[in-house]
Amino acid sequence: MAMQSTLASCSLRMTDNYGVMDGKEVVKTHTYNKIRTAAADSEIWALARAIDGLTQPTTDAVYAVRVSALTES
Repeated sequence: MAMQSTLASCSLRMTDNYGVMDGKEVVKTHTYNKIRTAAADSEIWALARAIDGLTQPTTDAVYAVRVSALTES
């Protein structure tokens, strides 16, 4: 039996580090959904840089999260 993978969705996840507050490191993650499934990594990176320019603090990490549906063919 052969298996087929179909890209179902793509999202952008960005992690911001707010530093230490009350003795604990504060890290927040923001997720932006409905990214085109055909978007290239360079396009997702450019989007992340644009969002980073509008927000504080500076982003620590950028993730392109791709979800695939697996089916049997």
